[in-house]
Amino acid sequence: LLLVILSKIPFFRGKGRIFKFIITQYLKRDTPLVEVNGKLGKIKIDLRSLEWKYFCNRNYDDALMNEAFKLVDIDSISMDVGANIGLWTIGIAQHIKNNNGKGKVFAFEPHPKNYQRLLENIELNGLRDYVSPHKVALLNRNRTVKLVLREDFKNGSETGNASVATDDDYEQQFESIDVKAYKADDFLTNQEINKISFMKLDIEGHEDLFLEGATDLIKDHKPSICMEMNIAMHKARRMNRTIHTIAEQFTPLLPNYTFKSDHHQTNDLKELINSGASDVFALPIK
Repeated sequence: LLLVILSKIPFFRGKGRIFKFIITQYLKRDTPLVEVNGKLGKIKIDLRSLEWKYFCNRNYDDALMNEAFKLVDIDSISMDVGANIGLWTIGIAQHIKNNNGKGKVFAFEPHPKNYQRLLENIELNGLRDYVSPHKVALLNRNRTVKLVLREDFKNGSETGNASVATDDDYEQQFESIDVKAYKADDFLTNQEINKISFMKLDIEGHEDLFLEGATDLIKDHKPSICMEMNIAMHKARRMNRTIHTIAEQFTPLLPNYTFKSDHHQTNDLKELINSGASDVFALPIK
């Protein structure tokens, strides 16, 4: 009851800490799996993961998603790369459905339990006709890769944050599994795609590897892209990486694009990364 009451109170400083304390007590005697009816729709979550934030706030990436919706063509394809349990997938699909669009979300999630929860959440919201789910990773080569099961899984969650293995010794504390990875250009060749208008990329500091495998898609479709800039993970992949070299890695992969974050737009990605931007929109220059 306390969880429900707290979740309905508007955000205030310290709400998250109070919520996590109550969750710890709640989990001693009750199931961590709950269905939450929030702004995006009905989402089944595991309270042992960062998914608890959707229970707490009844929304997820709200401001960022609202900006993204302005870029989504409801009659074409959107891609959710690193879909996890489907919060962005559900949000975009609901946006398409609510506006009588004919488009679809192609959702990519390689972790088996995350993928299964993604399917459950699609069904919970009656969005089967608006989502095409795929249990694969999209990177720069067709291969098998190790997926590291990070903090959420270590906390006992069935679902949560996972990342392609890096050369960081820190990852030795986590378990890993093997998953299939493909180049987007190869994997989507035989899919029924008219136009890709939007991509959301959140693959824990490996977004550049996705772009390396999607050069034809970027060139042919010129989608708007929302991508997480997990600088810590980028640096973990190559210890000598700096903000300058990270920007140099991305810029050639997005020719004729400009970059935007928090209402600031520039052709210099390094400028945004240097400002501490954690999420960046890459917008095709018309």
